[in-house]
Amino acid sequence: MRKHFTALAFFVITALSAFAITQAPQKALVAPGTLSAGSATLVWNKPVNYSDVVRYHILLDGKDVATSGKTDYTFKDLKPSNAYTCVVKAEDNAGKLSAASITVR
Repeated sequence: MRKHFTALAFFVITALSAFAITQAPQKALVAPGTLSAGSATLVWNKPVNYSDVVRYHILLDGKDVATSGKTDYTFKDLKPSNAYTCVVKAEDNAGKLSAASITVR
């Protein structure tokens, strides 16, 4: 019975690790001193476990507007009278996207 349990536990752990989802980027915020009438720079920290992260997707008002290999992105041509929301998602080497970072407004 113990051999069957060990084999089953190994299978379950292996199967779950194959479906591991990349963690979301951490602490997204507008970098101090970068906000102007037409632009803003968003910065974030890498996920705690970032070894499989190949790029980040930057979403502005729910639309994927850019990708970056770095942990910052500058939005340009923003309209001063508009309010914007943005999030960042990490993409792993299998093409899976993480959950979104906290929303920056």
